[in-house]
Amino acid sequence: MSQQLLTVVLFLLLLAGTHGLANIQITRRGSLGAIGASCISLISPTGAQAAENKEFQEPQITSKFKLGLSGGEEGVGGGEIVIGLYGEDQPQAASTLQDLLSTGLKTGCKDREVRNLQREQLEANKVYNACMGGVDDPVTLLESQVWRIVKDERIDFGSVVGKYVARAPPTFAPNPSSDRLRPSSVSGFVSVREGSDGGFTFSITPVASSKPTSLDQTNIVVGRVVSGLDVVANINDSGVVRSSALSYKALTGTKGKAAPSRSCRYGGDMFCSENKPLRKLTLTSIKRQAP
Repeated sequence: MSQQLLTVVLFLLLLAGTHGLANIQITRRGSLGAIGASCISLISPTGAQAAENKEFQEPQITSKFKLGLSGGEEGVGGGEIVIGLYGEDQPQAASTLQDLLSTGLKTGCKDREVRNLQREQLEANKVYNACMGGVDDPVTLLESQVWRIVKDERIDFGSVVGKYVARAPPTFAPNPSSDRLRPSSVSGFVSVREGSDGGFTFSITPVASSKPTSLDQTNIVVGRVVSGLDVVANINDSGVVRSSALSYKALTGTKGKAAPSRSCRYGGDMFCSENKPLRKLTLTSIKRQAP
C-alpha cells in the first residue's frame, strides 16, 4: 500500500472514531499505488450509531418485537427482524401498533358498499356479512404480508388476510408535544401512516435519505429496527410487480395495473399489485421481547 493511500486510510479511521461511523469499507480497483483507483465508502450510522448522532436524539424504546419472516429463499427474504417502539414519544400510535403485534386490536367492519350491478352488490353483501361474522376477533398482524416495496424508500408490512380484509382500520394520531422525526432520515425507522388511510400497516425505511420522501409527508415514526437490518436490505432488493402503461385504473382515472380483484376492491391499495413483491413474504411469528 502506498504512503499516500495509507495516509488517507488513517485519516478516515480517525474520522470514524470522531463521528461515530463504525464501519468503513475500502475496496481497491487497479494498482495499490493509485489513490484515484481506490473506491472508499462510508456507511451511514444506523441503530445504536444513529442514537449518537447529534441530529438524532433517540426516544426511549419501551417495547420490542421479534418478527419472523418466511416465504423467501435463504438470504432473499426470510429471516428475523427485531423492532423497538417509542411508546413514550408516540403513545397512541405506538400503542396501536403494539396491540396489532401482540394481543390484537378490536375494530369494527367497514360500511357495506353499494354497487350498481346486482352481481357486484351480492359480492359486497358477502364480504360485509363475512366481516360481521368475525367482528369479535381482534385484528393481529400474524400471517400478514409485506405488500409494497419501493426500493431504497419504503417497505410496507401488514397486508392482513381473509376475514380481516373488510375490517375498519385504526386511526394513528401523532403526539402534538413531541418533536416529529423524519421517517426517511434514519435507516430502519419504523413508521405508521397518520390518520386511518394506512390500514393496519407499518413501514420500515430501508435506506436513509437526505431528501424528503413520500413517508415524510404522511407517516409518524414510532420506532426503529434494532437488529436485522441485513434482512431489511434483502427485502429491499426483492423484485416487485410493475404496472403496464395502459391499465384498467388508468382508464378509470386512477393508478394501477388491472381490473381490481375482490381483495383489491374492498381492502384498498395494499391488496392491489403495484410494487407488490414477486415473492410472498409473510410474518409467520411475532414474539415480544424485553425492551
